[in-house]
Amino acid sequence: MTVVAYCGRTIAIDRQATLCETRSRTKKWRRMKNGTLVLLSGTIVRALAIAHWLETGARASRWPYQEHEEAEENFARVLVLKPGEPLLQYENDPHAMAVEDPFYAWGSGGDIAIGALAMGASATQAVEVASQFNVNCGHGVDAFDIKDGSQLPTRGGKTHEVHRITAAERSAAVRRPDRARYAEY
Repeated sequence: MTVVAYCGRTIAIDRQATLCETRSRTKKWRRMKNGTLVLLSGTIVRALAIAHWLETGARASRWPYQEHEEAEENFARVLVLKPGEPLLQYENDPHAMAVEDPFYAWGSGGDIAIGALAMGASATQAVEVASQFNVNCGHGVDAFDIKDGSQLPTRGGKTHEVHRITAAERSAAVRRPDRARYAEY
């Protein structure tokens, strides 16, 4: 189970893996050889199969289909960030969907995180809030700059972000998403 939050300039993901009723700490992202950042959520075996497909050329004819593809236990979402390109998401087929919203959240803590984002939280803060209230999220946060895919530095296990979403920017996103500009805290 996972929470991912995106706010235009930063994307953040929690570090908790959940198997049955046991939690553990893990890294839910991979850096491909070409520098592309891949964030993993859902069933880990399925997410890793999609990441491998991306790493080996992403040919539609080689999509890692599985029996019972639509079953919840086989669901995975993989987010792909290539520097200078839109954030893409893959789910159950080889066709990516570009993320066009000024902010968004995914995963078991996604509803909590998107509410936090709408109230002005940064992506990291949104993941932290979701981790506080959803038992399937937690164990810290990894955050990345959308512009170049670089990992943001951490202090004391928490990611340090350097920008803040202003009230005016937040209001503009709610009223006019096409005119919103976002910055992180």
